[in-house]
Amino acid sequence: MRSRPTSTIWRSVFRLPGTSVRLRLTLPFLVVTVVIAGLGIYIVTRLVAGNIEERLVNQLADSAQTATNAIVDIERQQLNRLRLMVNTIGIDLAIIDTDTAEIDALLRPLALSEGIDRTLVVDNQREIIYQLDRTDTAPTDAIRVDEWDSITRVLQNQTDELGDKFVELGQGTDPPYFYTVSPVVNVDGGVVGAIVIGTTLEDIVRTLSNQAIAQVSLYGTEGNVLASTFPADASPTLTADNVANRIAQSENASIVDEVTINESLYQVLYVPFRLREEVVGLKMIALPSDFVANRIGVSRNILTIFFVVFFLAVMGIGWGVSRSILMPLSRLVSTTRQIRSGDLNQRVQLKNHDELGELGQSFDTMTDALVARNRRIQSLYDRQVKETARREAILKSIGDAVIVVNPDKSPLLRNSASQVLIDAAKQNPEEARQLRHMLTNPETLLEDTKLVTFGQYHFSAQSRRVASNGQDMGYVIVFRDITELIELENTKDEIILQISHELRTPLSAAVGYMELLGMIQEFNTNSEQFFHRADGHLKELTYMINQTIEVSAILSNRFELSFHEIDLSEIVRRVVEEQQPRFDEKDLRLHADVPDRLPMIGDERRLQHTVEHVMNNARQYTLPQGMVTIKVEACPGYAQIQVTDTGVGIGADEIDHVFDRLYRGRAADAGETDSRGLGVGLFISQEIVHGHNGTITIESEPNNGTTVTIQLPEHTTSEP
Repeated sequence: MRSRPTSTIWRSVFRLPGTSVRLRLTLPFLVVTVVIAGLGIYIVTRLVAGNIEERLVNQLADSAQTATNAIVDIERQQLNRLRLMVNTIGIDLAIIDTDTAEIDALLRPLALSEGIDRTLVVDNQREIIYQLDRTDTAPTDAIRVDEWDSITRVLQNQTDELGDKFVELGQGTDPPYFYTVSPVVNVDGGVVGAIVIGTTLEDIVRTLSNQAIAQVSLYGTEGNVLASTFPADASPTLTADNVANRIAQSENASIVDEVTINESLYQVLYVPFRLREEVVGLKMIALPSDFVANRIGVSRNILTIFFVVFFLAVMGIGWGVSRSILMPLSRLVSTTRQIRSGDLNQRVQLKNHDELGELGQSFDTMTDALVARNRRIQSLYDRQVKETARREAILKSIGDAVIVVNPDKSPLLRNSASQVLIDAAKQNPEEARQLRHMLTNPETLLEDTKLVTFGQYHFSAQSRRVASNGQDMGYVIVFRDITELIELENTKDEIILQISHELRTPLSAAVGYMELLGMIQEFNTNSEQFFHRADGHLKELTYMINQTIEVSAILSNRFELSFHEIDLSEIVRRVVEEQQPRFDEKDLRLHADVPDRLPMIGDERRLQHTVEHVMNNARQYTLPQGMVTIKVEACPGYAQIQVTDTGVGIGADEIDHVFDRLYRGRAADAGETDSRGLGVGLFISQEIVHGHNGTITIESEPNNGTTVTIQLPEHTTSEP
């Protein structure tokens, strides 16, 4: 038979259908309290006992780390002092000359100011040529530096990953020293000797003890005591094997022993003694541990009594808490059951001044709010039904196609008129794609109205954002059917074009007859004046009719250009010659800067009309005694025509409209600059220039003149 999982057992005990909340609340509480209290008494007493020992071990580890850091600081300080001596100016020459007086003069101040215990200077023959001790001077022959591996490596100019400075543990003297050795080099980089500075291990071990706040002993690799803060011969005795084993074991874990020193019990930690990242022995860190046993016993008794009292108190409090919770809960459950059955007149009416009382009051408040909200919802629903019916009636009565989309651009609502739009767009895949793009990107229709054609219908499309109380509700897109207006506009353009063509034939004949009459008839002064005025008006009328025909051709997409090889310079010179009398008549100076020849591909007649339009504007809007300059030049990749006048200029609010069809600016009615044009000259000129893939721009400042710049691609070879 398979055993049931523990979680299943707990659910079966505490979550059985029909099990009361009282049982499920009190039984787990009691069981958990008993288990936790029992485990707490056992675990905490064990933890307290172990915690004291653990704290002692941690203290040992911290002290060991502090001692290690202190040794690193001592090494760093000794290296800094040694650098000062090695870099002393003249020390290399003094060693070469074995000038001990000079060496003493150079090194003694540094050694005394830095508090160096011993200073040695060694020549290339490994002989000590200078020795300075802070205490009584030891005999030179007692220090056998010729046997030091560090001296050999320094004098041979050897280096390793840590550099060219080495350390040595001098154990042959009393007291033993910790030495740092550095080469002395001359200006050519050659080693001329070495400087050795040393600190007694007794000073070092005292420093370590003060910083680690513990007793410290230093052992050599043979187990001999190098220095200790314990009295002489009090440190534990170790052998070479003991030292080697403890060094090897300390790489994996901290080795803590309990030893008796001077009849006192100590916890000791052995860690490697490293100099210049090389193990040279063993450090022993010791802390007294006599108080541990007494503290363990006292703590165990106190904690046991505490947990028994705590257990009884928790049980009593738990029982009272469960009753204070269960009674209001029972009332709350009873009331909710009646409300769930549809009796919204029931209320909990708890008077407790706690969270359960607040819960009961909140429940009563929510019930009251629910009743009131139900009434409001019913009222709003009735009102919304009426409003929806009214809006649907209004929407259906609108003749324009109206489509409403959600903020996620999916269709929400449309009227019956939109079906004509959709059916027309379905006939052409490209038009259907265009309609989908407009419905999924309604923001593109916010700024300007867009004219679109679906099938035989023409629409003006525009969208507006729909918002309610600051919340984005989507877009409403209106497609207004302007098919009839477009057809009327096309009919009007056709009529204007037809009339213009019909008028041009008799008008051309009238102009011809006027020219013939002028050649065969002699007039008196008044008759000649009338004749010239009539001839001028006929030509002006001819010019306007031609402009009308060109505009109609542009609007009906029948405007065509005839490209062939032309000379732009010749066209400009021809216009200048024709316009010169008119400039003279108005007392205007006309200056032309035109190259001899500027070949290109273009429509000669249309480009001549463009230059004439621009020259006419410059003449008409320049006051007498003013000046007009036309300049033609070949630029890299294009030809440029620039017409500059000193006329009345164009206002900043008008400059963007000068190319609009039938636009006449304020200057057209400005007294002496009165111009009776149709307002289509620049419109036609722009179409001609754009037909040549060129650009036409205007820069103007009121009362300071206007500059018109035309740039046309050359499309030809260079000038001959």
